[in-house]
Order: sequence, then structure tokens, then C-alpha cells
Amino acid sequence: MKEKPNYYAILPSNVRYSTELTSFTKLLYAELTALSNFKGYAYCSNWYLQNLFSVSARTITRSIGQLVEGGYVESKLIFKNGTKQVEARHISINEYLTPRQNCQEGIDKNGEDNNTRENRIYIEFDRFWEIYPRRQNENACRKLWKSMEVEQELFDQIKDHIDQQLSISVWGRDKSFIPMPTTFLRNHRWQDEVIPYKEKKREERNGNNGRTPTDAWLNPEVF
Repeated sequence: MKEKPNYYAILPSNVRYSTELTSFTKLLYAELTALSNFKGYAYCSNWYLQNLFSVSARTITRSIGQLVEGGYVESKLIFKNGTKQVEARHISINEYLTPRQNCQEGIDKNGEDNNTRENRIYIEFDRFWEIYPRRQNENACRKLWKSMEVEQELFDQIKDHIDQQLSISVWGRDKSFIPMPTTFLRNHRWQDEVIPYKEKKREERNGNNGRTPTDAWLNPEVF
């Protein structure tokens, strides 16, 4: 796992002695104060926090929920201009409960902004995973996504391709034609031509001498 951040965190008494928060939730709160110190809010993804603390997605979701419900933090979704597409999540420390302290001298030159390249990549993956219609082998897919360093421009290309496939191709009618997400990414399938459903069906019929893909699966020797 990558090196942990090394800047200061704050754990005020109202959080430290709370009987409503779990021990991990208190630790997560402290981490959020560190990440929000530079910008005034944290916009790390759940996956970033999972990796940082080696816990499950459910644990992160539950702990952030506890902090929001208790009024310790505020969570706000940021949408892409003119759309309902979630671009980021800002988590702000409740200033009425926790006085914000200026600890910028504790931020190292490599961690001056928690919107690191790796964190942005994980945020984009979370968005990809929400829209891809076949969700299998998530961990392997995350590792592949990270190695590809997919960011906003490439993500937009991938999303446009998926939207087109689901809208006019066989993807929207038969999910068995949708490749595994790792296959889709590894083979750069977003660069494929999107073939409308009727045309796709005609190509399969002509290419298989009038036989259907089911025929090929049942008796591959005929080809």
C-alpha cells in the first residue's frame, strides 16, 4: 500500500469522548480533519479511505454516516456542470463543533493537497463502476484502472462509449454480450465501433453462415 499521509490531525474532546461513535469512526474523523486542513474540506473517495486503513467499504460508509448524523461533518455531492453526474464529494468539518486550526506547516511537499493523482483516479473508477453494466472482479478491475491512470478526459471517452452501447447496440438487449470490465479496459474496447442492434444481428448471421451464436456454442466444430 502507498505511503500514509504525514500531516497533523485533530481529535477534539466532543469526538474523543463521544459514546455514540465507534473507535474507528473517531479515527476517521481525525483523518478527515487532516485532509480538510488545506482546502477546508476533504474530497477523498471511499476507496482511498479503504486502502488507507485496510477496512471494508461498508465500514467507511457506516462511519461517515455516523459523523454526518451526529453533526460532526457535512457531506455534499458536487455535480458536473449542467448534469446530474456526481463529480466529487466534499466532506467538511462542522465549524460549530470543532474550531479549525491552521496546521499547514505539517503538510509535506508531496501531500500538500489531498486531491492527489491517485485519489482522482480512484474517484473516476467509482464513477465507472456505477455506470458499467457488468460488475464482476471489482478488485482486479481497480488495479487495472490504476495502472492505466484513467483521469477525466479518458473517463469521458469511456462513459460516452458505454452510453452509446447501452442505447443502440446489443448491450442494451442482451447482457451476455457485454464484456467483463477487465476485458473492456485491457483491450481498450471503448475504441470499438458501436454497431446498432439490427446491423450487429445481420453481421452475426452472415459471419456464421446463417447460424446463431447459440449454435456456435452448442456445436463449435461446425465453424
